[in-house]
Amino acid sequence: MWPKILLELLPHFTRVLPLADRYFSSRGDQDKAHAAALAALGDEVRGGLGRVDEVNAGLKDALKAQGEQIAEVGVEATRARMAVESVEARVAKLERTAAVAKAIAVASLVMLVVVLVMLGVVLVRVKAR
Repeated sequence: MWPKILLELLPHFTRVLPLADRYFSSRGDQDKAHAAALAALGDEVRGGLGRVDEVNAGLKDALKAQGEQIAEVGVEATRARMAVESVEARVAKLERTAAVAKAIAVASLVMLVVVLVMLGVVLVRVKAR
């Protein structure tokens, strides 16, 4: 029974085999085209990653340089703060000295006025005699 069915299907196989052959051969060409497209895409992605690595290296160097500059600015800011504090202390000392000098000057003027008034009184009494 099986051999009879196979003999009846044999003419159909002869028509199907060339179609299958053409399908699989065109399928192979399509697979090769897809493989080539994927290889080209892979090369493009690798090239892009290389450029990204270069950019990242440049950014890393720039960040390192900026970090060093920030550290230098921090040191300079600390020095400036210390200098300002020193100047503030000296200015406060000068203000205290100026206040003392002003008080001495006022006291000296008051004493001078008192002495002049006393001298005037003495002169008036001497002339009155």
